[in-house]
Amino acid sequence: MARFQHTVTLFPVPRRWFESCVVMIHWDRHRRTSVDITVRGNGPAGSEPPLSCRLDLKTAERPQQVKLSVRLKAGAGAWSKYAEGYAELHLDLGRLWSSVTGTAPFKGPALSGTVKQTLVRARVTTITRSTHDRFWRVTVKARVKGRSIGRLLLPVVVTVAGRRARTSFVRALDDAARKWNGRIPELVRSDPSRLVDRVF
Repeated sequence: MARFQHTVTLFPVPRRWFESCVVMIHWDRHRRTSVDITVRGNGPAGSEPPLSCRLDLKTAERPQQVKLSVRLKAGAGAWSKYAEGYAELHLDLGRLWSSVTGTAPFKGPALSGTVKQTLVRARVTTITRSTHDRFWRVTVKARVKGRSIGRLLLPVVVTVAGRRARTSFVRALDDAARKWNGRIPELVRSDPSRLVDRVF
């Protein structure tokens, strides 16, 4: 098993602004919403496997639960099956708002997820807290286990390239945080109605 952990600081998203955006893109606010997206490459047929995503929202009226599932199907080639994978993320908005405002005791991670690939399985969780200046301090934890022959390969990979893998993990989160902090401040200052009109 390999363990990774890193903490980033993010510009906060106000709850009222977020919920206003969600409500504005819904005609029926009390029904469940699902969005399906399939992304295909521009290469020759079968050379690039399709990526399928599904976003589920139980209700738009003060949303509490969001689920995102992503599936990468195998393409052509003898080794293509090893690129096949599936990920599912669950965001508990109730826990998120409570943890950043300190209005309720901690009851678990706001964001949790599982990533499955032919050779490995990873469990990801995040813990979010508000700093003294109201930014979000997010700690991301990941545990990776081998599957099938990956159980034999993972210890070798960790021994040989463990430091490089942890560096890549940290760099990826830092890059994501930098992009978030570069875009979110302008978005949350925008009127939700204008933002929705621009997107749709």
